[in-house]
Amino acid sequence: MAYDRAAVLKRVYDEMAEGKSVDGICSADDMPSSSTIYLWLIEEGKSEEYAHAKEVRADRMADDIIAIADDITKSADDRRIAIDARKWRAGKLHGKYSDKVKHVGGDDGDSPIAFTGFDVRFV
Repeated sequence: MAYDRAAVLKRVYDEMAEGKSVDGICSADDMPSSSTIYLWLIEEGKSEEYAHAKEVRADRMADDIIAIADDITKSADDRRIAIDARKWRAGKLHGKYSDKVKHVGGDDGDSPIAFTGFDVRFV
């Protein structure tokens, strides 16, 4: 089957913005495989557009967390599990949602982080 790459990639970006994964989008009968999508992204030089779509997807997951937390029809454990799953996935999709601590010192790995009035060194 012949596909209109530009139209298919736009659909992928749009559906990612709705919170869907590339695999989920590509499971539709009228879509190519996810490996084809990834190949097209490389061939077309669309990494920035894809990165933006991933960020929007992560933002949507972060927004969903509030709705899940406020849903009193579910048990606290069910909400916690759903929230943790979305936090983990959002962190993997975009670093701004990551819990990973990043060292902001110098290239030598031994530079202090300067705060007003004192220095802190990582040992």
